[in-house]
Amino acid sequence: MKNQRITVRLNEKTAAILAQEHARGISTTELVNHALIGIETNPIMERLRARGAMAPLSRLETLLEHANEPLKTQLRKELQELCRTLSR
Repeated sequence: MKNQRITVRLNEKTAAILAQEHARGISTTELVNHALIGIETNPIMERLRARGAMAPLSRLETLLEHANEPLKTQLRKELQELCRTLSR
């Protein structure tokens, strides 16, 4: 079957999600194809999302090492919670 092009209108919420996914390096085509076949939570998509988060997390960790207490303790706690959330 030949590739088929579509045109859609997005509301503000879905447009924001699309922009976030584009920032993570995931194309509109990938998102639509995965959503339509019902595998939005497949391991490949999750790895792509996590990969987009790795650089900022790494920079946060570097900044954390130079922070002073008690901010350092709170930042470490929040960073660990974020990592746990992303790993689910």
